[in-house]
Amino acid sequence: MADARLAATQSSEAIVSRWFEAFNHRDLEGMLAQFDPEIEFQPLRFPGIAHSYSGHDGICCWFETVVEASHLHRIDAHEFSRTDDDRVLASGSVNLATVGGIAPFSGLYSIESDLIVAVVHYFTPADVLDRLGMID
Repeated sequence: MADARLAATQSSEAIVSRWFEAFNHRDLEGMLAQFDPEIEFQPLRFPGIAHSYSGHDGICCWFETVVEASHLHRIDAHEFSRTDDDRVLASGSVNLATVGGIAPFSGLYSIESDLIVAVVHYFTPADVLDRLGMID
């Protein structure tokens, strides 16, 4: 049983890692390939970015806004873990290219059938999310 959970965790980490790589290269098709067509996405909050986006059309709208507003940030995951409710928790940093500096990053990813079905991103370290009870 532990081996199956480890394999599932590694597979899920690979899916999320591919999403980060595609995002950091501004590869929309690569991002969409990791997302379920009915994705529910709550991205990092930058000026002009809505709180949430739904489906591939929503992702395309979000991506267009990111590009047009020259949000040149990069997300780097340093750690992955599984939450008790079987989501993937990625923690790391956001390189804020346009304003300089680095901010903490955490993301929670729900994965089904090897596709990301829900995402919530935070400018908050994972330990703070845990203390706030936001990680099950």
